[in-house]
Amino acid sequence: MTSPGPSIAGPAGSGKLARTANDYLASVRDKSPAKYGFFAAMPDLTNTEAALAEIQYAHDTLGADGIMLMTSPEGSGRQECGSASSSDARCRHESDCKEPTAARSWITHNETTRTAIDLIMSKRCRTYKNVKIILSHAGGTLPYLAKRAASLGEVGLTTKTVEEILDDTGLFYFDLALSSSQQTIQMLLQYTTPDHILYFSDSPYAPRTTIDRLAPELDQAELEPRLNMAFNRGNALKLFPRFGGQ
Repeated sequence: MTSPGPSIAGPAGSGKLARTANDYLASVRDKSPAKYGFFAAMPDLTNTEAALAEIQYAHDTLGADGIMLMTSPEGSGRQECGSASSSDARCRHESDCKEPTAARSWITHNETTRTAIDLIMSKRCRTYKNVKIILSHAGGTLPYLAKRAASLGEVGLTTKTVEEILDDTGLFYFDLALSSSQQTIQMLLQYTTPDHILYFSDSPYAPRTTIDRLAPELDQAELEPRLNMAFNRGNALKLFPRFGGQ
């Protein structure tokens, strides 16, 4: 479930919607477990007790392959307004900005970048290395800004070293949804290992015409055959080994 996820039902209803969605997804998986898997939807994360209960239910009872998390607790990401006077201005209403909020967030994925940097600076990536986090759309602008983020220690904003910040950037997995160009892949390879890059189409959320235009870029990226195979299938099988026999 994409943004805003079950939180669209409000604090009181998000838990019920998450449970309904997860039970349905499990039923689809059970009809053809060799073909389908699913990431469990989460209720409003500001209700910690409900979120932890749903994670336990999804993992222990339903056997979910992972958890789908939004970039802000209540599921509705913070969006920047395109203001020339202040880069920190916020949109109070959609009409405050000349272009739709969804258009800006869909293209830039700034919230993904902010969340990733928060996980790095809070040392959660390093503390919980057994938790494998896949960032959508090649990590938003994280690969582009990683070296800039690495300078935060040099200006006294974190105790983490440049090397630690860059190393932690490489702990993430990155999917290539609408981000499969050779330029993007080469940038990702500067920060992470080849086994942390995964193909993704962004279907059904992106229009078929967009997917058909961008997905072939992976095959046209002039990658070594071993990398092409790894990105398209091999790396995903390492993350989800139950599909390995198929």
